[in-house]
Amino acid sequence: MKILLAECNISNEKKIIAGSVFFSFSDTVFYSFNGRNKTGLTYHANDLIQWEAIRNSCERGFTYYDMGEVSNCNTSLAQFKSKWGCDSKQIYHYYYSKDYDYNSNQLDISPGNVFVKSVWRKLPLDLTRKFGELAYKYL
Repeated sequence: MKILLAECNISNEKKIIAGSVFFSFSDTVFYSFNGRNKTGLTYHANDLIQWEAIRNSCERGFTYYDMGEVSNCNTSLAQFKSKWGCDSKQIYHYYYSKDYDYNSNQLDISPGNVFVKSVWRKLPLDLTRKFGELAYKYL
């Protein structure tokens, strides 16, 4: 995971005006999330972030740079991504029926798992964070 931030001097004070989150796996970097304020639009901060992310991805030896999904109705995002020379590819999604309510009464969960689930929900967040960090080492 990588986070890139764009800063700007505003009234002699550095302010973050945009930021993006990137994930990488195998030979691909994935542009995943972005946030910006109106000042970021004025200074084209997202363009700067993309330029740096692509340059950095090449330096690190990645083969592909995935700009991420764009819904059919989001023409401005599609336009932003197309100016980088992206090839558009169809993505297929599968959705479970919304009529089915997935709760523990309907799923085949063993009594041991129900106990673990109930204990896990009561643990302090600091402790669950430590468990997560420990588990992440083995992923």
